[in-house]
Amino acid sequence: MQRHARSQIQGCGRSLQNSKLYYQRFKLCEDHLKRPAISIDGVLSRLCQQCGRFHELAAFEGKKRTCKAQVGG
Repeated sequence: MQRHARSQIQGCGRSLQNSKLYYQRFKLCEDHLKRPAISIDGVLSRLCQQCGRFHELAAFEGKKRTCKAQVGG
């Protein structure tokens, strides 16, 4: 029996079976990935588009999607 990836966001549980590989890689549905902030383990976070890691919101400047470390600041 094959298991299909689901969104890692608590309470979402949306199947990612028919989603693009990008969403499957980070285990997030499209709706949650596009939000300005998501709660992961109780911490408001955002996915950095450059390094592919989740960081606390303080690691970003405003609404940007690249963390300060990747921008050089």
